[in-house]
Amino acid sequence: MTPTGLKDWQTGRGASGPTLIPHIAAVDLFATINRLEVPFIVIQGGDDPITTTPLASAFFEHVEAPAKELVVIEDAGHFPHLTLTKEFLAALAGAIKQTDAGRRRAE
Repeated sequence: MTPTGLKDWQTGRGASGPTLIPHIAAVDLFATINRLEVPFIVIQGGDDPITTTPLASAFFEHVEAPAKELVVIEDAGHFPHLTLTKEFLAALAGAIKQTDAGRRRAE
C-alpha cells in the first residue's frame, strides 16, 4: 500500500471505527462458528496486540473444516495485509494452491 493509500485507509478507519468496533467486539466467534464446509485459512500477525496469536490459534483449533491452515506472519501486527503485503499475499496464494480449486487452476 502506498503512503497515500495508507493515510486514506486510516482516515476511513477513524471515521467508521467508533461505530463498527463495538459491534465487532461484541461478536463471540466461538459461539457463532463451529464448522465450515469450505477450506479455512487464518493469516495472523505474530505481533498482533488486538487479536493475539494464542486467541487466533484457539479459534483456528475450534473450527472444523475440510481443510485448514494457520499462517503466522512474524513481525506483523493486526494488519499484515497492509504492513507486510508481500508476505500476506504469499501466504494466501500458498493456501489457495492447496485447495481443490487451486490445484485444478494450476493444471
